[in-house]
Amino acid sequence: MFNKSITNIKYIFKSFIILFYLLIINSIFITNSYAKDNLWEKTVEIAEKSKTLIPYEMIMKTKEFDNKKTVTLDFEMYIKPKKFREIDTQRDVIKVLKNGKNITQEYKDNMRTRKSRLNVLKDINALFLREFQSKVSYQNTNLKEIINGRKCFIYDFRFKKSDKEDFKGRAWIDELKSIPTKIDFSLESLTFPVKQVNVVFKYGSKKDEMFFVDKIEAKAKINFVYTEKDYVLNLSLNEYSK
Repeated sequence: MFNKSITNIKYIFKSFIILFYLLIINSIFITNSYAKDNLWEKTVEIAEKSKTLIPYEMIMKTKEFDNKKTVTLDFEMYIKPKKFREIDTQRDVIKVLKNGKNITQEYKDNMRTRKSRLNVLKDINALFLREFQSKVSYQNTNLKEIINGRKCFIYDFRFKKSDKEDFKGRAWIDELKSIPTKIDFSLESLTFPVKQVNVVFKYGSKKDEMFFVDKIEAKAKINFVYTEKDYVLNLSLNEYSK
């Protein structure tokens, strides 16, 4: 029973890492084909000011569903990183729950010799950072939508890492504040075992002068040898400071 539990923990941890890196790391490899846009450019300027903001609390919740849409696994992890670029499982993991059971110590014992490096968070706003704009493709659709009481322009954007990987989505940018409220994208081409991934980033702001990713919501389909499973990942990034 203990060995089976350890195997499940390893599996969930690997699943989280696969999803996290697919959803975020890939977002920095983008191609550019459209003319500059004043609102987008203003967002880029604010992104440069915002990149010093660091989240010091992470809450990750993952649910696994079988092909009958029954929840087969409910996993939660609470983390308070002491270092921005690294999560030390012994020091930073505060609580781990599996199907409501506290398995924090068991998880730490299993991960004692490992460290999960999340330096990708440094570039979590890569879509809007100046250094990546030569690789960004975007277009103002001239459509507007009210989100959280703010009138936003909607942009289409495209990520293209390679011929086999194509990422497409939309960004909602506050018309007055030039701050993104959310981006929504999917990965068009994926490698086995990942079949489908859809992601939404939701943003917060500090005094309308800087912005940060507040929540990440991801849905994925993953093929296994004899079955296909759905995953829903919710990641909250809190306690931002410089």
